[in-house]
Amino acid sequence: EYLAVLLVALVAFFFFHEKVKARLWAAIGLVLVGLAVVAQVWASTLNALGVLFGLAAAICLATYFLVGEKQVVRTSPLAVSFWTMSFAAIFWAFVSGWWQLDPTVFTAPVDLGGQGAELLVPMWLPLAWNVALGSFAPFMLSLASLRYLTATAAGIVASSEVVFAFAVAWLWLGETLGLVQIVGAAVVLAGIILAQTARSTKTVVDADLALNTGPITTVDVSPR
Repeated sequence: EYLAVLLVALVAFFFFHEKVKARLWAAIGLVLVGLAVVAQVWASTLNALGVLFGLAAAICLATYFLVGEKQVVRTSPLAVSFWTMSFAAIFWAFVSGWWQLDPTVFTAPVDLGGQGAELLVPMWLPLAWNVALGSFAPFMLSLASLRYLTATAAGIVASSEVVFAFAVAWLWLGETLGLVQIVGAAVVLAGIILAQTARSTKTVVDADLALNTGPITTVDVSPR
């Protein structure tokens, strides 16, 4: 799925004719190599159908960043998030089988696992958490970042979620990482840091001013 980071850079370079600095290509390489080490792909058995679904996810994620970068210039990240999630909800409504759910499942008690294994809450609570903080908020914040970062840089930074996943898995689930996986995580972080030093100039356009016919005021937020 994180091949999306590479796809975004390739599309930006070949189709949008953006200048992609050499350090950014190196950063993408570090991120992808680091993620492969973390996943220990050499010790995995890959399923062909699973790989195809992963590649499809990469294309979708790359499209999200590329289209989002263009849309947040025209309107607010919150508006783009609203319409994005609305269309996604309508699409999946036809194939998710929600009509087969027993309504009582939402009030059924479930444990939170890990450190919260003894804590029982109604199903609707973790479901609401997943909808608001596990889905809408992350994508809305990623769109907000596109007002200040290029799609390429934002995609690289977004891949740091795997590092935060490690922290949560360790603190909440008691899972641990091997030395090789820790090295892989460090390589991912190195790639992200390198990407920030190679960031291209990003111009912020006020969405309200963009709707007017007069001159548009821009602010240069590139690092000095």
